[in-house]
Amino acid sequence: MFKTVFKPALLGLMASTAMVLCSAVEAATLQAVRTGRHEGFLRLVLDLDEEVPVRFGVANNKLLIILPDNTQAPANLSFTQDEVAGRFVPAEGGNPPYIEVEAEERMALRRRFTLPARLGTGTRLVLDFSPAPAVVETAPTPVVPDAPVVDDAEAEIPDSPDFESFGGPQEQSVEFSGFIESELRAFPDSSEDGVSSHFTGSFALAPKVTFNWDGGDQQIVIAPFGRVDVQDDGRTHADIREAKYVGAFGPWEFRLGFDSVFWGVTEAVHLVDIINQDDALEDIDQEDKLGQLMANVRYVSDFGTFSFYALPWSRERDFAGRKGRPNTPLRIDRSQTQWQSDDEDWRFTWAARWSHAAGPFDIGLSYFSGNARDPRLLLGQDTLGAPVLIPRYDVIKQAGVDVQATFGPLLLKTEAIHQWNDFDDFAAIAAGFEYTFFNVGDGAGDLGVLAEYLYDERDDNLLAPFEDDLFFGLRWSSNDVAGTQILAGAVVDLDGNGNAINVEMSRRIGSKWSISLDARLFTSVDNGDPLVFLRDDDFIQLRIARYF
Repeated sequence: MFKTVFKPALLGLMASTAMVLCSAVEAATLQAVRTGRHEGFLRLVLDLDEEVPVRFGVANNKLLIILPDNTQAPANLSFTQDEVAGRFVPAEGGNPPYIEVEAEERMALRRRFTLPARLGTGTRLVLDFSPAPAVVETAPTPVVPDAPVVDDAEAEIPDSPDFESFGGPQEQSVEFSGFIESELRAFPDSSEDGVSSHFTGSFALAPKVTFNWDGGDQQIVIAPFGRVDVQDDGRTHADIREAKYVGAFGPWEFRLGFDSVFWGVTEAVHLVDIINQDDALEDIDQEDKLGQLMANVRYVSDFGTFSFYALPWSRERDFAGRKGRPNTPLRIDRSQTQWQSDDEDWRFTWAARWSHAAGPFDIGLSYFSGNARDPRLLLGQDTLGAPVLIPRYDVIKQAGVDVQATFGPLLLKTEAIHQWNDFDDFAAIAAGFEYTFFNVGDGAGDLGVLAEYLYDERDDNLLAPFEDDLFFGLRWSSNDVAGTQILAGAVVDLDGNGNAINVEMSRRIGSKWSISLDARLFTSVDNGDPLVFLRDDDFIQLRIARYF
């Protein structure tokens, strides 16, 4: 922890410097490419392990789909179908990797949209191309500096999911998907209260129904989620992750209902991500979110994507029951939840964001005003006079910036926020890099080395456990058909009060199953560290999911 006060001006300087020096697009793997020839257009389907921005270029009669510099693909990936031939060309000689598609005539982008992978994790990027007007041909080159960047995360346009048959867009279609999962958690240490078990099991179900019409420009999505825990009744819960209408009309997109929104680029913490409430019952890594009721208007232009969010209702955070782990030393009494606003959870909350991709840079500026998502925990008493912790949600304002860019194998990234409320005024920043060694072990996989610095002005605070810490990690992607990935990282407290270790491993089994093994460990945690309540709650969790 710094011994002097961290000045907002210094925070601004660090954020500005990081914006200039860059940030990152995560490594991605292109798993397969499928094509289809139709009357009036050509359809390409890219199976990716995650969403990535792409650019488009033309070289004679060849269409070039330009990918981020660190995109990988199976060796000699090529395809030939319906008089369309193509191949994946890896990065070489300063040129980025790209997909080269040779058709009978020049092509121009007609529409693009993304859909979840049919099985397992990942995404499907669907691209429809139409014949382009005749232009003066240029020498073949994959580098197209002026080509527009398509940011699928910010400008997703839903469409009929029946493209497996490569038919044209249907007026109406329905898709059913989702997964069922079993989970086993093991806690090596005994809990301080002596009540909680060393083992617990649970089952989760997450179905999803998508109804498309108007050629795919309008959509209704319903995605409930539920988990039943055999040990902890407090962890048994259900939620509506999505129940939304989506309509795309030219550059405008409208979303109404329950939805989930993620902002941010860093690995260890997600400072700018504030729209949705954390689902703390699922895990402690802040990756799982409760559905948020919202009205979202999004406008895509050459000057970036402008988004506005109206959030009429705020969600409370759930906490584990008395037999649940991990847990706090004192029971959290949600029946006494406090809200600073007289309107309580129905206070009108809003947010706005501008994002733009320019060259290697992806920049996001955001503002949030309304009920906080992170509750302060106040000491109180229950009806029997026993001490408890009472959640209190303050009214806050938060400005945030996130920047990411990629320079070959080196990725630099940063997030910074400044938050105001009646009880506190603080700034926080996370900044670091990831360097990827490609084709390690005779092309067996890619190894990424990560490092980030985490700072929060609130010092030792339960809401800011990483106030002056360093994060180090390794990311391994095997680039195999099963999509094997391993992420191992540690957050080291520079004050020496406590460290956190996180390991995540995942792999697909066949076409319909996946298995993951995660470990959350806490070491050298003393009584003055915000993580003190977790020091006896190290755990390992095994999850096996079947997708449908």
